[in-house]
Amino acid sequence: MKLRKFAALIVVLAFCIVMIPAVTAEKAETAESSEARIAELLDFASRLKKMEKAYAPKIDNKAEAMNDPYANARIIVKYAGELDYSGSCAHVSGYNDRHVIQYRTPEEAKAAAEKYAKLDGVEYAAPDQIMEIAQTPHNNTFLSWGFGANYVDAFNYNEWLLEQVDLSALPEIVVGVCDTGVDSDHEFLVGRLASGGYDFVNNDNDPEDEHYHGTHVSGTVIDGTLPNVKVMGIRVLDADGYGDTIDIVNGMEYANLHGCKVCNLSLRGPRDDSSYQMYSEVINTGSDNGTVYCIASGNDGGSSEEWVPGSIARSFTVAAHDDYNSMAYFSNVGPSVDITAPGVNIRSAAKGGGYRNLDGTSMATPHVAAACAMLLSFSPELAPDDVVTTIKGAAVDVGLTGGGAGVLNVTDLLKYDNILNGEGSRIHFTSGGNYPWATDETSAFSTNSGVNSSVSTITSRVFLGAYQEISFEYKVSSEQDHDALSFKANGQELMTASGETGWQTYTGVIPMSGTVQLAWEYSKNASGSAGQDKAWIRNVIMTKTLSSVANDDGSELLFASEGSYPWVIDGDAIKSGNAGVNNSSSEVSTTMHMPEGLSFAFQYKAECGTGDKFEFLVNGTTELTVSASAGWTSFEYLAPSTGDYTFTFRYVKNGSGSTGADAAWIRKAKTIASISYVLNVENGRLSFDNNGLYPWNVENSYAVSGNQNVASSSSSICLIVNMHTGDALTFRYKVSSENNYDWYNFYANGQQMFHYSGNVNWSTYTYTAQQDGSYTFEWRYEKDYSVNGGSDCAYLDDVELITSEPSFIPGDCDGDGSVTVSDALLAMRYAMGLIGADELDIDAANIDGSGTVDISDALTILRMAMGTV
Repeated sequence: MKLRKFAALIVVLAFCIVMIPAVTAEKAETAESSEARIAELLDFASRLKKMEKAYAPKIDNKAEAMNDPYANARIIVKYAGELDYSGSCAHVSGYNDRHVIQYRTPEEAKAAAEKYAKLDGVEYAAPDQIMEIAQTPHNNTFLSWGFGANYVDAFNYNEWLLEQVDLSALPEIVVGVCDTGVDSDHEFLVGRLASGGYDFVNNDNDPEDEHYHGTHVSGTVIDGTLPNVKVMGIRVLDADGYGDTIDIVNGMEYANLHGCKVCNLSLRGPRDDSSYQMYSEVINTGSDNGTVYCIASGNDGGSSEEWVPGSIARSFTVAAHDDYNSMAYFSNVGPSVDITAPGVNIRSAAKGGGYRNLDGTSMATPHVAAACAMLLSFSPELAPDDVVTTIKGAAVDVGLTGGGAGVLNVTDLLKYDNILNGEGSRIHFTSGGNYPWATDETSAFSTNSGVNSSVSTITSRVFLGAYQEISFEYKVSSEQDHDALSFKANGQELMTASGETGWQTYTGVIPMSGTVQLAWEYSKNASGSAGQDKAWIRNVIMTKTLSSVANDDGSELLFASEGSYPWVIDGDAIKSGNAGVNNSSSEVSTTMHMPEGLSFAFQYKAECGTGDKFEFLVNGTTELTVSASAGWTSFEYLAPSTGDYTFTFRYVKNGSGSTGADAAWIRKAKTIASISYVLNVENGRLSFDNNGLYPWNVENSYAVSGNQNVASSSSSICLIVNMHTGDALTFRYKVSSENNYDWYNFYANGQQMFHYSGNVNWSTYTYTAQQDGSYTFEWRYEKDYSVNGGSDCAYLDDVELITSEPSFIPGDCDGDGSVTVSDALLAMRYAMGLIGADELDIDAANIDGSGTVDISDALTILRMAMGTV
């Protein structure tokens, strides 16, 4: 179909299509429930507006007020019960356990939030902060572009889509645009607006645009999509482009309750703990109920982690690039960014008619929302997380740092996928270059036949667990030993075939995990051709294995399960295989070499009858026995010495019957270095307290503060040791922060010893004890309420206590400074194998210097405690 014919067809069909949905009784009940929720939401919104009108402080400069999250003097508390509203002006509650409480001043609101946050049962106490559009005022002279040749070629995708499905059969896909509203009379938008919509700013059902931003965003969603894609205007920002958190949250829920498959939020506000938690709740619930939330990363030229809702894990966060595939200078970037889309000089609908060009991540985000709607037009059954995975998998990596998976690409988004994926498999394929692969009804094939010294490649970028299995069918017709089909994973060749073959099946394990580039290449040398001079593939299937499921992300432990009742895959975990089989056992195990101090960690769950049990064994010795667990439980085993370890998980059934699922599960297995392990020098034995709200984390071979990007927070780690006069504590430190605002502090017995900000490279500090006694050391990274800088963290490594005295008292197994009967009992229990080396001081217990702690050592310690030696 030519583009002109395609455009004419759309115009005709847009006036002719009438879609009459069939609603089952079950769906009608769901709709009734949804209508009740919508009524509750709108009543809640109405009461909010009345309270704000009566009590909210007047704010003249909202741009400046954004610097204070409590400028509205209003907070949002999530709590299932009644609250004491003493000291407030007014409050509104009754929807989704949210209490919106108005105060006279920002200071009162902040104090109240801090008070409520400490109450049992309160999930969060967040400021109802001012949010703004994510558009930049920058203008430039680029030609108009957006949906064009730079990977966002909607026309190619739509032509392919119309070859697969009749336009009249496409489902209506509604994109909720939470913004400044929409110009319903604009010539570009007429006929493309969904019924419904709401104005949460004025509290009415007329979301007309009083700014211009929402109209421009809506136009980009419409641009390039077929008539089945509609926009629902949801006004949450005022005529100046600002809005309150509670209106935005209400708008997000409104979109989900009205069946919007996609919700576009080209806006952002400052992030703190409570706001992050609140937006996480809304996005997780909405995603679970079928809405993809496409959110702008923001236009501060900094870190996307500093803003909500774009930093939320399940948001589809969008950065902006220009038409040279360079990151836009204004775009926020960072780990939370999922993808990058056109955001410079984007031409779209202007409020009041006509068109205008704008820049911003606001302009990039609706490109992605449109792509989601296009994909859902063909596969409406896709869950939101699968939509995100598919579009990210199609992105083109052009080397943009902090830009997520790459730049948005909808060209041939599913062209190969529907041909090549086998049953149950959903991976995305792309093929480019001079000789892109082509397709027939059942397979894809190379296109460089007869071209000497050439390669035709089709690829798939996948995220794999450890030892994941792949199978596919292939066929080759080529010059034997000269031209060949090869299959590679991250450039490593796993299979090659040449000559003449009928359809064959390859099955193998991918020897790597994480993001892996799979490639099928038909390579020709310069010696000529034979046969049809091409290769074919079909029926590609990725299969999970015990190892790929049991391992945590990034972990590559090899699990094996044999015997009559091997463990099986069960969702995101592996499960024992002997449910219901009396007097049976089901085992799975993994073996590895571990240095002393490294931990093996995993999560487990068990549902057992009386006498049945889940066991964890280390080298044949039982370390954990459980009859039942209250949901998923974490367990960590610390290696007492360097060596080879076999970890076995066993579910044992007796003959007394079953309870529940009658099984055990494990998941997220990994090895981890403890904080103490990475902080100590070799053979060091210092023990650190790391139990604060934002504990320090292990990164590479050092520790890093855990409150990155969390405004008004503190992350500390402590050490308590006994020191004599002249003893020294040394350590290495580094800081990367916002200069003169966020600080790395070190304290000795409460006295500040250093105070660093900005960027300080790795340096060494030594503290010398001036007298005998107990010393408490604290390393603390403190953040203020404002922006972040650098890596926004503090670092610590190589902590060592240097003393002229022995590091232990012979016989003092528990390290309390004296030798008592309890020390003798500790040594005795260790010698009998009842406790591990992490529960006593081996050097202190090894009285005879033999290198091992035995019964004779324990008896000697007992005599020392009794004063007989």
